[in-house]
This record gives sequence, structure tokens and C-alpha cells, in this order.
Amino acid sequence: MNAYAYRQIQRGFTVVELMTVIVVMGILAGIVYVNGTGYIERAAQSSAKGDLTSAASKLQVMYNKDGIYPAPTGTNTLPTSVEVKITDSSASFDKYFTSTDQTKFCLFLKNTRFASASAYVGSKATIPVAASQCPTDENLW
Repeated sequence: MNAYAYRQIQRGFTVVELMTVIVVMGILAGIVYVNGTGYIERAAQSSAKGDLTSAASKLQVMYNKDGIYPAPTGTNTLPTSVEVKITDSSASFDKYFTSTDQTKFCLFLKNTRFASASAYVGSKATIPVAASQCPTDENLW
């Protein structure tokens, strides 16, 4: 068999070509991962704000009906009468406080995956505020 016939029979890719493709795919995967995590975190923040706004609306309806906000149950948790479905599985309503006369409230949603998606909402602060906990000053609620 001559050299020309041997070259025609060989088919496939060289090791250099395969390595080049693998390196390019790795670079592209890295770019997608870095850019994608920002979107996921912003989605978690939007989800937290929506959940808190929904809960605050339900609490406000109860206040308009009864003249007071419902009292916290157990260890400062949201009463079961306030039914709010949380859309993010890594988030939960962590703390719920009311003032002594039950005319103010603060509800804190904690996200275990993204700390920046944790926020609180209160009777005065009706727009969710990113924070690590409810303020200790009731006047800010």
C-alpha cells in the first residue's frame, strides 16, 4: 500500500483538533455560567418582592377589616390565616413582628441561597426593602 492510499483510508480528527474544540466549549460554558448567575439572583429578588407585596396586601386587608394586624404565632411567625404562597423554594417568611397595639407590622422574607434577595416590608414601608432583618425601630415599619 502506497502513502497516498494510506491517507485516503484514514478518517477522523486529530488530537489537536479535539482539544481545540474542548477548550472553546469550556470557554463558552464559563461565559454562560458567569452571565447566567446574575439573572438567577435578580429573579430571586423579584420573586421575594412579589411575595412580600402579596403578603403585605393580605395583612392590610385584615387590618382594614379588624382594625389591627394579626398577632404573630409561635416564635414571631406569620399566622396561618395569612395564606401566601412563596414562589422561590429557597425563601421563607422568617420573622413577623407587630407593634404592641398591633397597628404596625414588619414581615421579613429570608432567602437562603441569595442574601441579596432577603427583604422586609412593613405597614409604612409598603415597597419591599432589601435588608438582613426587620429594623429594630418600630417607627420605620
